[in-house]
Formats: sequence, C-alpha cells, structure tokens
Amino acid sequence: EEPERGQGEPSTSYGGSSSDGEQSSDQEAAQGTDPQRVAGRGREARRASAKAESQGSLPARRSFADIVAGKLEDETLKSLLRSLPQKRATERQHLLVSLRAAQPQWLLMLRAGFSLVFYGLGSKKDLLQDFARSVLMENGALVTVNGYVPSLSAYQIVAATVFALSGKVAKSCGNTAKDMIDYLHREAAQHAARSCFVVVHNIDGPGLRAESEQVLLANLARCPSVHMLASIDHVNAPLLWSKAMEAKFKWLWIDVTTYAPYIAETLDKPSILAGTFQQARQRGAGAVLRSMVPNAREVFGLLVAHQLEDPESEGLDFKLLFRMCRERYLLTSEAALKTHITEFTDHQLLAARRSSEGAGEVMYVPMDAAGLQKVAEELEAIKSGA
Repeated sequence: EEPERGQGEPSTSYGGSSSDGEQSSDQEAAQGTDPQRVAGRGREARRASAKAESQGSLPARRSFADIVAGKLEDETLKSLLRSLPQKRATERQHLLVSLRAAQPQWLLMLRAGFSLVFYGLGSKKDLLQDFARSVLMENGALVTVNGYVPSLSAYQIVAATVFALSGKVAKSCGNTAKDMIDYLHREAAQHAARSCFVVVHNIDGPGLRAESEQVLLANLARCPSVHMLASIDHVNAPLLWSKAMEAKFKWLWIDVTTYAPYIAETLDKPSILAGTFQQARQRGAGAVLRSMVPNAREVFGLLVAHQLEDPESEGLDFKLLFRMCRERYLLTSEAALKTHITEFTDHQLLAARRSSEGAGEVMYVPMDAAGLQKVAEELEAIKSGA
C-alpha cells in the first residue's frame, strides 16, 4: 500500500500521474524513436520559448556571445550589472567607518602644507565628498571637481579656485592660467588667513593627463592658500609626474581601498564588456583596410556611409549592395563582391542579421556612430595618401 503524501511534501511527478507516464513511455518504446518527430518537437519548443520571451512571460536569455556580437545595448548591459547583488555589504561599511576615523589626521596633513593623493581599489568619491562636507567646508573655501569628465581642464580648476577665494571671475585676474596663479600668490601674501581646499576626483582623468595640465595643477598646489587633495584610479597614474613635478605637489600617498563600485566615474563611459570588442574592431580596422585592394575599401566605404546617413537602417542586402557597386563602376560580377564580403567577415568588420521585414539577410558594420565616423575618416586618410 502506497503511503499517503503530506500536504507540504513536494511532488516528483510532472505532466500527469506516474501510471500515465509509464504507459506513454511504454508506447514510445514499442513504436521506436522517430528522428523526424524528435526534431519537430525541438523546433516547436524553441518557437514557444522565443514567443514567450518576446511577450515578456519569460526572462530573455543573456550570454557572453550576445555581448561579443553586439546584441546587447550598453544601457542594458549596465542595468544588468547594477542589478547584481552587492557582496559583503557589512564588511564594506565597517571599512568606510575605519577610513573616516582618519579624517582629522588628513586635515592636519593639509594644514602642514602637503597635498594628499588617495589610491586603492574601489571608488573614492563618496569618501572624499563626505570628508569635504563634514570637515573641509568648516575650515575654508571648497572647490570640488570631477576629473573623470573628459571635457574638464586645469584652466577651469584654476578659475574656480580664484572665484572661491576672491569672488572674482577669471578674466579680471588675467588672460592666462599663469596670471591667475600669480594673482593667488599675491592674495595669499595679503590675506594669509584665507585658504581653499581643492578636491579633484580622479586627477588622472582623460582631460587632465597632458603634461601641460599637470604642470598647471602643480603650480596651483604650490600656492600657500591652496590645499589640494586628489584621487587616482589608473594603474599608470604615478607616471604622470616627474620627480620635480611631484615635489611641487608635495604628495602624501594614502591608501583608501573601499571596494565600492565605480558608478559616477563610469556613468558616461561605454561598458568595458561592450566597448572592448568595438574598440578592438576600430583599432584593427585601419590596418586591415590599408592591406586591402582599393576596390575592397570602396565597397566597405559604401556600407559605412550608408549606416552614417541612415542610422535607423538595419543594413544592406546583397542585391542592393551589388547594384550600388555596379553603379559606381567598382565591381562587375557578384563573385567579386562575395569575395570582398568574405574578407570583411573574416576580419570581423562585417556582420549579418535577419531583416525584420522578412526580406532575408542584411549586412552591417557592427560599430556605433562614433566608431563608424572614425573608420570613415580612416578611409579618407588612406584615399588621400596620408
């Protein structure tokens, strides 16, 4: 006699009772396995799964191959990464508490005439912002800048410092950054009590990496009334400064490993996962195109120009591309075009996808508008002999 199953026990039978399952399996065994029936079931299952995903009843499957193929938008990829659960949140919070306990010591270092550079794994923006709000604002003027913004320049930082200390706009103190720094030195001699704290989040940002930019910041840090503190994240950031320049900054290096995610710093940047493959294509495109025959470059240029002119287009089908090439006297046979397409595909410069209108496959260059523009400029440079 079969024992009664409790209400809370999980059931191990699926698709009917065990007797029905045994009967159906016996029938299949008697009839044998039909390959066509098995293949048909597989196609039906795949169609049903795709339909369910498109209707939203099932979560869309994501794979690393989708990223490589460029099927995931950058925002989608960032959203997926942000949705990942944070690990060891309690330990991270304890770490931040221990780092904040050193804030009075950091203030003493700044008052002693040193500049502070904060390094370590993890975003340091929230930690430095907390230090600026809770400590620095009570001890002088405050200038906070985001060095990770590509458009930021050292001139803007100097101008903001002048305004914070004197309330004057940059042009009233001189036409150049050097004039403004000289003005700060004169102000410091007349008003020794005034001081300004300059916080630079990522002094190794793309807009500040030039030597001329760092020289300006080093001269700004030498002003007696200016106290500079900055963070770095690039592995080669220390190479920005020579010994003489580092002596002007008077850096004290402070390890503030936070393990915090780089959210603000990477907000306007393409994801590493999504951007790496596209950047690799852009870097390799120039070398590959230079090695091709002129007609092949002209054909590829048609594809690039079409996508730049019509960003909403899914791509070009083979017949339309061949007609465009023939009208421009680039090719005379379909076989020659197929040879070029094979070469583009082998170098991962060209991809194909199914047209949404059901008109077959269309070909496209798997790059965004910025990447396409760079390739177009590269083609023009090759054509002009640059």
